Amino acid sequence: MKARYFFAASAIALIVAVGFLIYHQRTANDMARQVEQADLAAFSLIDTTKAYAAAERYTKSHMGVTVSIEMMGEYKRQLSLAQAGQGTQANPQVYAAAQAACGMRDSVSQSRCISTYVNNNSAPGANPQPTEIPQRASFTKTFRGASWTLDGTGVALVLSIMAAAWGFVLLTHNPSRSRKDPSQHRRGPRPNVRL
Repeated sequence: MKARYFFAASAIALIVAVGFLIYHQRTANDMARQVEQADLAAFSLIDTTKAYAAAERYTKSHMGVTVSIEMMGEYKRQLSLAQAGQGTQANPQVYAAAQAACGMRDSVSQSRCISTYVNNNSAPGANPQPTEIPQRASFTKTFRGASWTLDGTGVALVLSIMAAAWGFVLLTHNPSRSRKDPSQHRRGPRPNVRL
């Protein structure tokens, strides 16, 4: 067989591999979008753990796929819990008294003065324990697929490499391209043979 057929087969297999890669990436993105929407929907009355685990499994089992899932509903729930549990609650009278007591200063020192006054003169809230505000980055998870897997992308990529390698072998070891022994060449005109 000719080497060009193997090079053509290699190119076709490579195109198929890229097609599989695009398909799997789009599917993983759709799964992640569904998890994010379910998490946001009405502050997630729906349990998203199964869909989250399915998206993680799908991503990790397909070659070259990467997806990020941002759980904004969970973040908003944790943030509202943290804000509800913060220490003191200032009423408008305390804030007005703080502005009157601090007077006209530069904005930085005035804001520090008002903050100190409000903290010292406000009534404690229902839960005066210090709370930690959740970090948004801790609610974003990124999953990466393996470098190589035995899915459509991986198989097509291996076939592409094998076809290209065999094409190079045929190209470099083709006997019709090697130099023939000069003693085998006939010199002179060919005889005119009629049948």
